[in-house]
Amino acid sequence: DMSLYFPIKETQKDIDVLYVGRHIEIKGIQYIIKAANLLKEQGTQVHISIAGKGPYTEYLKKLTSSLGLDSSIVFLGYVDEKELNTLYNRSKIAIFPSYAKEGVLTTMLEAAAAKTALITSNCCGMIDFAKDTVNAYLVKPQDEEDIAGKIQLLLSNPSLRERLSEQAYQKSFAAFYRCV
Repeated sequence: DMSLYFPIKETQKDIDVLYVGRHIEIKGIQYIIKAANLLKEQGTQVHISIAGKGPYTEYLKKLTSSLGLDSSIVFLGYVDEKELNTLYNRSKIAIFPSYAKEGVLTTMLEAAAAKTALITSNCCGMIDFAKDTVNAYLVKPQDEEDIAGKIQLLLSNPSLRERLSEQAYQKSFAAFYRCV
């Protein structure tokens, strides 16, 4: 229901990066965590919220702890659909680094409808919606260095984030209205 997702103008953007989805290996969440570690090593602290659950959650939490990122990465667990719009609006960037067996991700469209800047893999069905440097940044699958670079670029350039998120927002609603 796209009517649940909309931009809230007066929301504080206190989450740097948000991931929403199942916790399974092909979703690429481990590469978000490794990218956060690379950014930390370069002197950049990022605040990442990871929503969802699954069989890979414990591994992801152990990886986070082993890299000393417990203060930077928060695991939110399952988030009710009604709470997602607030999470998207609190986030500067929504990231979806899946690398196999995916169509266009509903969560990516929800984030776009809330005017959140997008980073996603340049594979699978994501490229049917996300166009690199137009309405999102595309990253190489399974590449934490590419992910770290795109996060750094978007966090350091609010006007770029705003332009990409506006284009994603426009495309999400154009797609929605074609389907209704």
